[in-house]
Amino acid sequence: MRAAIYTLGCKVNQYESDALRRQLLEQGYTVMQEDGDSDMAATGDFQPADLYIVNSCTVTHLADRKSRQLIRRLRKEAPDSCIVVTGCYAETDRAALSKIAGVDLVAGNLEKPALIGQIRQLMQERAGGDTKRPASPNAADAGRGNQSGSSLSRVAQAGRRDRAFIKIEDGCDRFCAYCIIPFARGAVRSRPADEVIVEAKAVLSAGHREIVLVGINAALYGHDVGDPDALLRLISDLAELPGDFRIRLGSLEPNVIDKATAKKLAAIDKLCPHMHLALQSGSDRILKAMQRRYAADDYLAIVRELKQQDPGYGLTTDIIVGFPGETEEDFQDTLALVEKAGFLKVHAFPFSPRQGTAAAGLPGRVPAQIVKERMRRLTERSDQVAGTILKTQIAKQRRVLIEEVDPVAGVAEGYADNYIRVRIESKDVAAEWKRNFQTVELDIARNRTDKEIWPVCAGTAAMPLMTGRRIIKDD
Repeated sequence: MRAAIYTLGCKVNQYESDALRRQLLEQGYTVMQEDGDSDMAATGDFQPADLYIVNSCTVTHLADRKSRQLIRRLRKEAPDSCIVVTGCYAETDRAALSKIAGVDLVAGNLEKPALIGQIRQLMQERAGGDTKRPASPNAADAGRGNQSGSSLSRVAQAGRRDRAFIKIEDGCDRFCAYCIIPFARGAVRSRPADEVIVEAKAVLSAGHREIVLVGINAALYGHDVGDPDALLRLISDLAELPGDFRIRLGSLEPNVIDKATAKKLAAIDKLCPHMHLALQSGSDRILKAMQRRYAADDYLAIVRELKQQDPGYGLTTDIIVGFPGETEEDFQDTLALVEKAGFLKVHAFPFSPRQGTAAAGLPGRVPAQIVKERMRRLTERSDQVAGTILKTQIAKQRRVLIEEVDPVAGVAEGYADNYIRVRIESKDVAAEWKRNFQTVELDIARNRTDKEIWPVCAGTAAMPLMTGRRIIKDD
């Protein structure tokens, strides 16, 4: 039997898709794709299979639409296949998904631990000639896993990738005004530290050199059991594990961590000097309306602390454009904070009203044309800031985990510890560099005509890229 998994959305979804993939392999399936292509509906890529799992996202209306398009494309290309939909969209609007022709099973996030069993039963029924679609379990009565503990866990396959995601937490209780995710993921549930450490040992033994700790709101790790210092302690314990590896944090929330926590995080050995710290707006008025529980100055205090520890500390963020009531003055506050913070990358999103959230019915909706224009201006400004930040890194030495190697072309690429993408061009590039660290002296980003590229990301979704030369050390 052949299976394929298509993953939309966050790193937690990616982690859970990996867990489902492992379980399918244990059931004897041939998994057709190592990494599901969530843009298959747009790109035309298609893998024929007997079973498709769509791990959906619902953070915006666009994410919902991508899931629906993908499902319909799969049904068109493989009319006799079995299609299962899970993830956040399945959690928040299973009725809508169940109405799509050809969907055989809809299962929410908390049903994922039992999903493979449901699929096995479904496939047995189909093999027996029963073509009636089984009723999707109801959120109130389904086998939805252990809501107070961990959900899916997995041990990475050896050599599958250079970095390994490890899920440490699920759920969120912040209920920001615009966000549907607490409704899709439920209450905060932290994985036991010893379980996380066991998985970390396994992925390190499998050859991974970077561990990425992910969660729906990872900064809340331990808060559900009254232990707000649990995250710091977990990372410190992981850093004590033997071996040459590094730890990277997924997205954190400034409505949970503060300047003091940031200082302690920055001091932990093996933890990368990079943080994705969601901002959402630079306007105190809009932050209050978003129910974000911090002010712009609080955010900048965290930034200053991190960059005091390492001037090259890499910061990325999320910003929502066009939240109801956002004025030009509010938007200017956001642009100003982008410059003060010095982000490597800003992920900008237009406000997307989600039914059931506090912001869905707010007055003062910003016209679409103004939102589009602000998105353009924010992208331009963030690209300029990224270029300025990269200039400060010229001639600096950074440790790079090599992920791609072409010895014939003499090119190697990977991410520095502070999340700058680095390309090495040298006749010395060797195949054994892959999945190993190299110390690199950073140089200016150039194009093929040897002209400087500033800003290097030029309004695209790509991370900034710098060239560099290898420094021979004991790496």
